[in-house]
Amino acid sequence: EDWSRRLQLSVDRIAVAGFSQGALLAYTLAVLQPGRLSALAALSGSLPAGAADSLQPFLLQGLPGFIAHGRRDDVIPVQAARAAAACLRSAGALVTVCEADGAHRVSRGCVPKLHSFLREH
Repeated sequence: EDWSRRLQLSVDRIAVAGFSQGALLAYTLAVLQPGRLSALAALSGSLPAGAADSLQPFLLQGLPGFIAHGRRDDVIPVQAARAAAACLRSAGALVTVCEADGAHRVSRGCVPKLHSFLREH
């Protein structure tokens, strides 16, 4: 908010995207400031502890979401992405998930889907 005021920008709603810890931050923003988000992309990340308890039904109603995760991720297991998708959906978000055989990175198979999501939102 300080940044947008200093630059004299109107930033009522924002799209957030993050990789790994950046995805955790994006999820945190969805929990703490759900009305400020226009879209959410989480790449190889996990929900912060306690977030599932805060994601009440309808909190994220209609929020477009994209989650990409590697099935062989040895840093953050793919189950974390599946759990995040389930939690976001239970809060009303419209989540697309791209799982790939890769490790802790965005796989080539998910990159075009991510680009498409970002262009749309």
